[in-house]
Amino acid sequence: MQIGIDKHPALRVTYALSLFAGTGGDSDSELANRILIDVLKDENAQDKLKGLSAAALGDSARLGRGEALDVELAKARYEMAFGFGHREAAQTLALYWENRWGCTASGDSVPNRAIAQKWYKRCGENNQKILQTASPIAS
Repeated sequence: MQIGIDKHPALRVTYALSLFAGTGGDSDSELANRILIDVLKDENAQDKLKGLSAAALGDSARLGRGEALDVELAKARYEMAFGFGHREAAQTLALYWENRWGCTASGDSVPNRAIAQKWYKRCGENNQKILQTASPIAS
């Protein structure tokens, strides 16, 4: 394997993302997920790369891409991504709380506009545009 753990984290993240799409060869979501998990464990990886990795792993858990569908794990990975500075993860979590994922974790009552608003506000400087375009939730 040309892209091993000894390669720069940016190169590994790029390779993993290409494996999801199958660009340059066959797609392999399971391998991509393993690479991204390794990047999360890499103490030399920058927070931006860890955030992108966590968000991509959140997508995998939410979509069942290369692993079993797991809404609770998806939420945790998006929260991790946000913790690493990946603001787009906040918007994805807001969409969850608006009941846009089409599935819910056990114990969650969605839609929940208050929690969705909290996550939209965390998106950053574009949050006003997002709040204005977010569809209202029927009570």
